Amino acid sequence: MDKTLILVKKYEDYLDKVFKIIKENRKKVCYVTFNKTPDFILESAAKYNIQKDKFYFVDGITARIRGFVKIKNSVRIREFDNLAKISEDIKKIVNNDYSLIIFDSLSNILIYPSISDASIAKSLESLFEHLSKINCEVVFVCYENDLRNYSLDKTISSFNKFIKSYELIGL
Repeated sequence: MDKTLILVKKYEDYLDKVFKIIKENRKKVCYVTFNKTPDFILESAAKYNIQKDKFYFVDGITARIRGFVKIKNSVRIREFDNLAKISEDIKKIVNNDYSLIIFDSLSNILIYPSISDASIAKSLESLFEHLSKINCEVVFVCYENDLRNYSLDKTISSFNKFIKSYELIGL
């Protein structure tokens, strides 16, 4: 199972790189988002000829900016620092044939004091164990500086593929 960590620079627009991976992969996508609304992601994906029905969202942003709004093919994150619950939501979605998981972004969960490197690594280990049984692929986005700032040694060891954003565009 590919477990990819894409390292991006702060404030870099990386969605084009994520959509390139989605297009090449051709699988249905479980998109975990903490910083872009599903509507925005779907509008952006349409520019790459990626169909709406290819996505199911674990949404951690819409309720914060618009209150409770039901969005088709989405589940709302209620507790942002509850990694076990987020993992359970992901597992339910992938069991419905959404076998490419995009997690946007690891950096967004680092702001919660209750989340540590050890807790992230433990959650990823459990999630990845489940996902490997059903042949899923995982792509996490993380700001490059956050790897150093939060000392994520245990978390980093969970991944088997690392891509710096400029490698995705051939620079």
